[in-house]
Amino acid sequence: MKRTFIVTAVCLLTLAGLLLQCGKKSNPIPPPPPTPTVPTVTSAYPANGTAGLARNTLIYIVFSEAMDHAATEGALSVTGMTGIMSWSNHILIFRPDSLFGAGDSVTFAVSTAAVDAEGTAMAAAVGYSFVCGAAADLTPPSVASHSPAGTGVALNTEVTAHCSEKLAPWSDGAISLRDSASGAAVGGATGISNDSILRFVPAALAPSRTYLATVGTACLDRCGNPMAADHSWYFTTAADNVPPTVNGTSPADGDTLVPVNAQVRIRFSEPMDTAATRAATTHSPTLHYRATWSDDTLMTLTMTDTLSFHTAHRVTVGTGAMDRAGNHLASAHQFIFTTARGLYVACQSANETHLYQAHDLKPEGYLPFTSGITSVRMSTDGNIAYLLTSSGLRFRQVHDHNSEPLATNLSGDCYGMAVSPNGARLAVSDTAAMHNYVYLINAVNGQIQDTFAAGGAAPKGMAFSADSRYLYVLCQFNNRLEVYDLDNPGLAPAVVWVPNGGEELAITPAGDRVYAACGSEVSVIRTSDNTALTPISGVSSHPFGLAVSPDGQHLAVACYNEGGVKVYKVSDHSLVATVATGTRPKGLCYSPDGAYLYVANSGSGTVTPVARSGATYTPGAPITVGAGPWGVAVTP
Repeated sequence: MKRTFIVTAVCLLTLAGLLLQCGKKSNPIPPPPPTPTVPTVTSAYPANGTAGLARNTLIYIVFSEAMDHAATEGALSVTGMTGIMSWSNHILIFRPDSLFGAGDSVTFAVSTAAVDAEGTAMAAAVGYSFVCGAAADLTPPSVASHSPAGTGVALNTEVTAHCSEKLAPWSDGAISLRDSASGAAVGGATGISNDSILRFVPAALAPSRTYLATVGTACLDRCGNPMAADHSWYFTTAADNVPPTVNGTSPADGDTLVPVNAQVRIRFSEPMDTAATRAATTHSPTLHYRATWSDDTLMTLTMTDTLSFHTAHRVTVGTGAMDRAGNHLASAHQFIFTTARGLYVACQSANETHLYQAHDLKPEGYLPFTSGITSVRMSTDGNIAYLLTSSGLRFRQVHDHNSEPLATNLSGDCYGMAVSPNGARLAVSDTAAMHNYVYLINAVNGQIQDTFAAGGAAPKGMAFSADSRYLYVLCQFNNRLEVYDLDNPGLAPAVVWVPNGGEELAITPAGDRVYAACGSEVSVIRTSDNTALTPISGVSSHPFGLAVSPDGQHLAVACYNEGGVKVYKVSDHSLVATVATGTRPKGLCYSPDGAYLYVANSGSGTVTPVARSGATYTPGAPITVGAGPWGVAVTP
């Protein structure tokens, strides 16, 4: 019973703790502190058991990490001798106050009182002993030979000085290199090989340049004797006759899905003449950019213009690019990359259009307006976004900070918009009762080419025929679809009767069928003779946006009141899929490859990407956009 009582109490206490935390954000549990590193002695001099050493030899101990100097010095003991202690990085150095006795056996040890900079003690003491010879070493080291020398020295040559005896390991900093003309120090790495060879590996040497190498008096032997005087010599590097090359680029040649705000980086094989190389680098289409350099070998181009969506960009480094010695690139280097497609979302309530990369829905910013955006379409070349507000049409150049070079102001209440497949015209509908106009607008200069009053009231949905000759206009309140022959604008339109309440149109890529969202069904019109065929019935209490897949196989219908999309086969109008997306879906569009269907959910302020594989439609996570998204469009 006692055991049962304890378990129950623990459970009650746990439950009480959970209840107390209800409604509170849990604090994260901090990670456990790192396990301290135990310091060790990695080497010591003299080595254990060495005999015949000079009576004034230095003693030094190399530790694995930074140590507490005072504590570690106190942990060092040397039999029968006092001395001066000093440090070089992780090396504790002991210089005896007087000579060791001839033939004496000297013992030195480091106890566990030695601790590192964090206060962690050594796990075990270490001890060493050596035997002294008969004499002291009072001879300073000298440089017996050096390299390189003379002229024609290769640019990748290492500088070395062979000394007359073994050196203290902290003498590696005694060797240096300077430009003879300017006196500027040359950067590089130093070291000691075979205990007596000082090494200097230059970071970079310039061609046809004379350098001064020096070994200074900081060069000490293992008894602490310094060189008597500096040892210096000159050498001259060979002329550079090797042309530079491009070693790599980012993006790489052939890359796709490149972000529109990507930087372009070009790596060269050697330091370049930065001004000449920048001038020799061009970008097509022409863009402005700012060039920066790293080590004069990596040029980074930061575009001051936003790159166009889904556009091939060519970067060329011409033969005017040259290295510091004046050697030009042997041949022009060119690479081509393609930017990602763009997704535009027209947010009517928020008065703004949001931009995304279509493949990963990465946000690329938004465009503010003074009135609501009802529709968005893209030019056939992908360089212009046509944005329809209630009062007119706005042209946005997506490659130039989304600047607005053109605007077509229209009076009334604009609603529908279509772009002709040949890219030459735009059609805009005006639903104002006093107008009921259809505007034909030049897609290049924004000029109104023609204006005519629709025969029915409230013209809304619009679509061009595949050959751009005919314009289909759906009139919401008169049960009619009007077909205009744009080659003969004076002719009265053909009329196809459809159910009342129609709002949106879509046409197949082949142009053989037009679909109209009307009432609770989707009307089907054969374009060859403008005949209404059997409609798709029972679709929705309010079918709205329509989209036909690029391969012409599927028709997608936004079911406004049901919060989803239905997909039908174009061949027999059988139901393929029903996909839940969001509240009050309106606008629909397929990606040009048909792999995605994008759904603008006007009620929930989201866009749902729906992945398509054959006849399988899988909704992805919605992205939050501005309020009231009505239309979506993907760059071609």
